[in-house]
Amino acid sequence: MSQLTPQPVAAKTAGSSRKTMLIAAAVVVLAVASIAAWKMRPVKMPPLSSDSITIAKFVSSPDFNRLTEPQRQPYRIALRARTKELAAGLQSGQLTREQYDEAYLNGWLARQIDHMGDFYRLPVASRQQSWNEYYLKKMKQPSAKEPQPPHEVEKAFIQRVTRNWDEDEQAKWDQFRQATRNRKRMRRRSDSEI
Repeated sequence: MSQLTPQPVAAKTAGSSRKTMLIAAAVVVLAVASIAAWKMRPVKMPPLSSDSITIAKFVSSPDFNRLTEPQRQPYRIALRARTKELAAGLQSGQLTREQYDEAYLNGWLARQIDHMGDFYRLPVASRQQSWNEYYLKKMKQPSAKEPQPPHEVEKAFIQRVTRNWDEDEQAKWDQFRQATRNRKRMRRRSDSEI
Protein backbone atom coordinates (compact mmCIF):
# COMPACT_ATOMS: atom_id res chain seq x y z
CA MET A 1 0.00 0.00 0.00
CA SER A 2 2.96 2.30 0.48
CA GLN A 3 3.46 2.11 -3.28
CA LEU A 4 0.04 3.73 -3.90
CA THR A 5 0.64 6.78 -1.67
CA PRO A 6 2.91 8.71 -4.13
CA GLN A 7 0.32 8.53 -6.93
CA PRO A 8 -2.28 10.85 -5.32
CA VAL A 9 0.48 13.33 -4.39
CA ALA A 10 1.70 13.32 -8.04
CA ALA A 11 -1.86 13.84 -9.27
CA LYS A 12 -2.32 16.77 -6.86
CA THR A 13 1.00 18.30 -7.98
CA ALA A 14 0.07 18.01 -11.66
CA GLY A 15 -3.33 19.63 -10.97
CA SER A 16 -1.74 22.45 -8.99
CA SER A 17 0.82 22.96 -11.75
CA ARG A 18 -1.91 23.27 -14.41
CA LYS A 19 -3.89 25.65 -12.24
CA THR A 20 -0.78 27.82 -11.68
CA MET A 21 -0.06 27.87 -15.42
CA LEU A 22 -3.64 28.89 -16.20
CA ILE A 23 -3.51 31.71 -13.65
CA ALA A 24 -0.15 32.90 -15.03
CA ALA A 25 -1.49 32.81 -18.61
CA ALA A 26 -4.58 34.77 -17.55
CA VAL A 27 -2.41 37.40 -15.87
CA VAL A 28 -0.24 37.74 -19.01
CA VAL A 29 -3.32 38.03 -21.27
CA LEU A 30 -4.81 40.65 -18.94
CA ALA A 31 -1.55 42.65 -18.92
CA VAL A 32 -1.25 42.56 -22.72
CA ALA A 33 -4.90 43.58 -23.13
CA SER A 34 -4.44 46.45 -20.67
CA ILE A 35 -1.36 47.73 -22.50
CA ALA A 36 -3.13 47.46 -25.86
CA ALA A 37 -6.17 49.33 -24.52
CA TRP A 38 -3.92 52.04 -23.06
CA LYS A 39 -2.10 52.53 -26.38
CA MET A 40 -5.35 52.57 -28.37
CA ARG A 41 -7.05 55.19 -26.21
CA PRO A 42 -7.63 58.48 -27.99
CA VAL A 43 -5.01 61.16 -27.54
CA LYS A 44 -6.29 64.22 -25.71
CA MET A 45 -4.71 67.09 -27.62
CA PRO A 46 -4.72 70.54 -26.01
CA PRO A 47 -5.99 73.42 -28.14
CA LEU A 48 -3.28 75.25 -30.08
CA SER A 49 -4.33 78.41 -28.26
CA SER A 50 -3.23 76.88 -24.93
CA ASP A 51 -0.43 78.52 -22.98
CA SER A 52 3.18 77.62 -23.80
CA ILE A 53 3.66 75.48 -20.69
CA THR A 54 0.66 73.28 -21.53
CA ILE A 55 1.83 72.78 -25.11
CA ALA A 56 5.42 72.14 -23.97
CA LYS A 57 4.27 69.46 -21.55
CA PHE A 58 2.12 67.88 -24.26
CA VAL A 59 4.90 67.72 -26.87
CA SER A 60 7.19 66.08 -24.32
CA SER A 61 4.58 63.42 -23.46
CA PRO A 62 4.25 59.94 -24.97
CA ASP A 63 0.86 61.02 -26.38
CA PHE A 64 2.56 63.50 -28.73
CA ASN A 65 4.64 60.66 -30.19
CA ARG A 66 1.43 58.79 -31.01
CA LEU A 67 0.32 61.57 -33.37
CA THR A 68 1.02 61.53 -37.08
CA GLU A 69 3.56 63.97 -38.46
CA PRO A 70 0.86 66.29 -39.91
CA GLN A 71 -0.85 66.35 -36.49
CA ARG A 72 2.43 67.27 -34.75
CA GLN A 73 3.34 70.14 -37.07
CA PRO A 74 0.82 72.73 -35.75
CA TYR A 75 2.13 72.22 -32.20
CA ARG A 76 5.70 72.70 -33.42
CA ILE A 77 4.67 75.89 -35.20
CA ALA A 78 2.89 77.11 -32.05
CA LEU A 79 6.11 76.63 -30.05
CA ARG A 80 8.33 78.23 -32.67
CA ALA A 81 7.67 81.81 -31.55
CA ARG A 82 7.43 81.02 -27.84
CA THR A 83 11.05 80.32 -26.90
CA LYS A 84 11.15 83.20 -24.40
CA GLU A 85 8.05 81.85 -22.65
CA LEU A 86 9.58 78.37 -22.60
CA ALA A 87 12.80 79.73 -21.09
CA ALA A 88 10.76 81.54 -18.43
CA GLY A 89 8.90 78.29 -17.70
CA LEU A 90 12.22 76.49 -17.28
CA GLN A 91 13.56 79.16 -14.92
CA SER A 92 10.37 79.25 -12.85
CA GLY A 93 10.33 75.46 -12.48
CA GLN A 94 7.10 74.98 -14.43
CA LEU A 95 9.06 72.89 -16.96
CA THR A 96 11.74 70.32 -16.35
CA ARG A 97 14.91 70.55 -18.43
CA GLU A 98 13.74 67.53 -20.48
CA GLN A 99 10.34 69.13 -21.18
CA TYR A 100 12.02 72.41 -22.13
CA ASP A 101 14.52 70.71 -24.45
CA GLU A 102 11.77 68.73 -26.20
CA ALA A 103 9.57 71.82 -26.64
CA TYR A 104 12.51 73.99 -27.76
CA LEU A 105 13.62 71.38 -30.31
CA ASN A 106 10.09 70.96 -31.68
CA GLY A 107 9.89 74.73 -32.24
CA TRP A 108 13.37 74.66 -33.75
CA LEU A 109 12.32 71.85 -36.10
CA ALA A 110 9.34 73.90 -37.34
CA ARG A 111 11.77 76.72 -38.16
CA GLN A 112 14.18 74.33 -39.91
CA ILE A 113 11.39 72.82 -42.00
CA ASP A 114 10.42 76.35 -43.12
CA HIS A 115 14.06 77.08 -43.99
CA MET A 116 14.26 73.78 -45.84
CA GLY A 117 11.25 74.81 -47.93
CA ASP A 118 13.01 78.10 -48.72
CA PHE A 119 16.17 76.19 -49.63
CA TYR A 120 14.37 73.92 -52.10
CA ARG A 121 12.51 76.82 -53.72
CA LEU A 122 15.85 78.30 -54.80
CA PRO A 123 17.00 77.52 -58.35
CA VAL A 124 19.10 74.36 -58.37
CA ALA A 125 21.93 75.97 -60.36
CA SER A 126 22.48 78.76 -57.81
CA ARG A 127 21.03 77.12 -54.71
CA GLN A 128 24.24 76.94 -52.68
CA GLN A 129 25.28 80.52 -53.52
CA SER A 130 21.80 81.87 -52.77
CA TRP A 131 21.69 79.92 -49.52
CA ASN A 132 25.07 81.35 -48.51
CA GLU A 133 23.79 84.89 -49.10
CA TYR A 134 20.64 84.16 -47.11
CA TYR A 135 22.73 82.82 -44.25
CA LEU A 136 24.97 85.90 -44.23
CA LYS A 137 21.89 88.09 -43.72
CA LYS A 138 20.58 85.79 -41.02
CA MET A 139 23.87 85.74 -39.11
CA LYS A 140 23.93 89.55 -38.94
CA GLN A 141 20.59 89.60 -37.11
CA PRO A 142 20.74 89.40 -33.31
CA SER A 143 19.88 85.94 -32.04
CA ALA A 144 17.86 85.04 -28.99
CA LYS A 145 19.73 83.98 -25.87
CA GLU A 146 17.40 81.24 -24.64
CA PRO A 147 19.10 78.15 -23.25
CA GLN A 148 19.81 75.64 -25.99
CA PRO A 149 19.68 71.88 -25.53
CA PRO A 150 23.02 70.06 -25.49
CA HIS A 151 24.25 68.86 -28.90
CA GLU A 152 23.71 65.20 -27.93
CA VAL A 153 20.06 65.90 -27.05
CA GLU A 154 19.54 67.71 -30.37
CA LYS A 155 21.17 64.88 -32.30
CA ALA A 156 19.03 62.22 -30.58
CA PHE A 157 15.90 64.31 -31.22
CA ILE A 158 16.68 64.64 -34.94
CA GLN A 159 17.36 60.91 -35.27
CA ARG A 160 14.15 60.02 -33.43
CA VAL A 161 11.99 62.34 -35.54
CA THR A 162 13.50 61.73 -38.98
CA ARG A 163 13.62 57.95 -38.74
CA ASN A 164 9.85 57.92 -39.36
CA TRP A 165 10.17 60.03 -42.51
CA ASP A 166 10.24 58.36 -45.91
CA GLU A 167 13.57 58.06 -47.73
CA ASP A 168 12.90 61.06 -49.98
CA GLU A 169 12.15 63.35 -47.01
CA GLN A 170 15.23 62.09 -45.18
CA ALA A 171 17.42 62.70 -48.23
CA LYS A 172 16.10 66.25 -48.60
CA TRP A 173 16.66 66.90 -44.89
CA ASP A 174 20.22 65.55 -45.06
CA GLN A 175 21.04 67.70 -48.11
CA PHE A 176 19.56 70.80 -46.48
CA ARG A 177 21.40 70.20 -43.18
CA GLN A 178 24.68 69.62 -45.05
CA ALA A 179 24.27 72.92 -46.94
CA THR A 180 23.57 74.70 -43.65
CA ARG A 181 26.57 73.08 -41.92
CA ASN A 182 28.82 74.06 -44.85
CA ARG A 183 27.65 77.65 -44.62
CA LYS A 184 28.26 77.72 -40.85
CA ARG A 185 31.79 76.37 -41.36
CA MET A 186 32.50 79.01 -44.01
CA ARG A 187 31.23 81.70 -41.62
CA ARG A 188 33.43 80.46 -38.77
CA ARG A 189 36.48 80.38 -41.06
CA SER A 190 35.87 83.91 -42.32
CA ASP A 191 35.30 85.14 -38.73
CA SER A 192 38.57 83.59 -37.56
CA GLU A 193 40.49 85.25 -40.42
CA ILE A 194 39.34 88.70 -39.34
